[in-house]
Amino acid sequence: MEKVSEQELLILESKSESNSMKRCLYEALQQIHICKEEIYGLTESLTSMSAALEEAKEQNASLDATIQEMKKKPTQCIDSHRRQTGHLEFDIATMEKLSKLYSDFESRLGETMKRNETRC
Repeated sequence: MEKVSEQELLILESKSESNSMKRCLYEALQQIHICKEEIYGLTESLTSMSAALEEAKEQNASLDATIQEMKKKPTQCIDSHRRQTGHLEFDIATMEKLSKLYSDFESRLGETMKRNETRC
């Protein structure tokens, strides 16, 4: 009789441990699901940032090419253009500022992407 109650007690303890382990596994699965959702969101963000970075690179390259072409023009052509518009220097300075802004944006975007990659 004593052996039977001892065995019943062991069975109850085993069931309790099993239930506790099931709860832990369920909570771990919940956490895995949350992490998967976060990874999906980060992947979407990374994809979006990559596309924005590529677009910024293309625009920056185009601006750089335009600036270089404008700098290569002969003085006569520049003087003629300056007389016509009066804004060539302003245009070049503005393009250089835009180019710098795109470069800065590209750098910040690259840093953000690296931080997001390390979080994954």
